[in-house]
Formats: sequence, C-alpha cells, structure tokens
Amino acid sequence: MTNEHRTTGLMSSWKLKLLLIAIAWMALASSGALTQTSTTTVASAAVTTQDFKPILFEVVSIRPFKGGGIRPKGFTDDGFSDEGQRPLVLIMGICATCKHIEGLPDWARNEEYTIEAKVADADVARWKTLSVNQREFAMQAMMEDRFKMKSHHETRVMAGFALVVAKNGPKFKEAKPGDLYPGGLKGVNGEPWLGIVETAPGVETGQHVSMEELADFLSGPAGRPVMDQTGLKGFYDFKFTIEMPDPSTTADSTLPDWPSIVNTILEQLGLKLETGVKVPVESLVVDHIERPTEN
Repeated sequence: MTNEHRTTGLMSSWKLKLLLIAIAWMALASSGALTQTSTTTVASAAVTTQDFKPILFEVVSIRPFKGGGIRPKGFTDDGFSDEGQRPLVLIMGICATCKHIEGLPDWARNEEYTIEAKVADADVARWKTLSVNQREFAMQAMMEDRFKMKSHHETRVMAGFALVVAKNGPKFKEAKPGDLYPGGLKGVNGEPWLGIVETAPGVETGQHVSMEELADFLSGPAGRPVMDQTGLKGFYDFKFTIEMPDPSTTADSTLPDWPSIVNTILEQLGLKLETGVKVPVESLVVDHIERPTEN
C-alpha cells in the first residue's frame, strides 16, 4: 500500500487548517510554555525519493491583500492560488512536520497577501499526479526566492499531553493488512488516500491511520504537543464529527472552543488526554525573511 498520500486535516480549507494550527502553537510559544532542552539540526521536512524530480513554479505573482471576499484554494491543477494568506501559514505548509515556528517578525505573522503561482505548461500533467508533500518543494522554493527566507530545523522538548485509551476502550476498528480500500478515499492520482480528511461538512474520516498520526492531528487544536501512549501499534479506520463555528456569524477574532472540540473528538473515539508529559517537537527556526519582492 502506498503511503505518499497520507495527510491530516481539520477542515476542508488548506488555508484555514494551517492557520488555526499555527495560531494555537504561536500562542503557546508566546506564553512562555516552551522549554528547550536539546537542539539538533535536521534535514528538510519535505518528502522525496531518490528518483523524484521537483517541479517549481514558472510564474509567481504576490501582492498585498486588499480585503474583500477571500477565496482560499491552496494547490490547484496547475499551481497554487490563495487570497488573504499570511507568510506564517505558508511556512507551516512547507514544513508539515514542524509544530513550532520561531524567529518570525510580526509582519510575517499578520500581513496578508494574494498569491497566484503556476507551473510551466509542460509540467501541468505531472503536477496533477504529485502528492501534497511533493508539491511543497515549489512552495519552499517560492519562499526562498520571493521572501528571501533562510531557516533551519531544531528539536525542542515541550510540555504536552499523552493520548491514552479511555476506560471502555477504543471505538474504532483496525485496518486490515493489505487493504487497498477499493471503495474508499482516493488521492489526486487515484491511489488510496491514507490519513485524516474531511469527507463531508463537519465529518472527518480516518483511513489507515496510526495512533501517532492521530496524536499529531490533535496537537494543533489541543494547543500543545500530543504523544501517543495508547499502546495501539496498528493502523485504524474511524470517523468523527466536529461542530465548527459558522464563519458567517462569528467575528474574525473569535477562535473556536478547541478544548471542547478536542474532548468531543476523543469521546467519539474512546480515547482521552493526560497531562504531565514532555514531548520532543520538531521546530523551524527562521533565520531571515523579507517582505516579498515586487512581481
């Protein structure tokens, strides 16, 4: 079974997923809850193989967002398109394994941009077959070129939560070995989509998901890193619902009630969180970044 389509998400919009997770982690860092007990330089978090040749954007337009209706898209069939996007969220997107970012100036956390990027016509067909992780090479190159970003990775240790099995046991089934999900979710190239993804408004479906991946999924809304201590070593299928605030009736500055949302998720899965755990966290340290160059 292929693993390249494995992904997680909390809402259907790529932008909103990352923004809410970023807000939670940045708030934690600014509160002083972060402690560093070890530092290790690691390689880029982007996923590749020995034979993979990245596709980069041929044309990129970046301009300050002037307000109005936001049409969050993320990756498209021929590139990337977004409005009202913050550099912080773009950086979170190109470092999927990073749970903490530091070194960003205030403008990179708050200023919003409209971005339109396209690959060359000759690359469109292959671009459509790439996984999200493989497309992130283009985003990383764009940040380095247009935002002059330089960064490195470090491992930090933070106070977090332990994901454990609740009293009455888990409420989900183990995925069958070799199950190719003939009637299940499919990725952009038709292969099985492995991970957690929104399959209907407010409905999240997990297909062939490890407890470590579920713990990682919960880390954003929990506001601290979550470590798997369930003792469940296989891959699992599950489904749960999330009631998110209606954006049409909620002020932009009002964040969802994440503790309640996390508890609701855990109750549906037969799991719970325990405190008092130290969790190693991959962090991205931004050494340099500038406002984007002119088009």
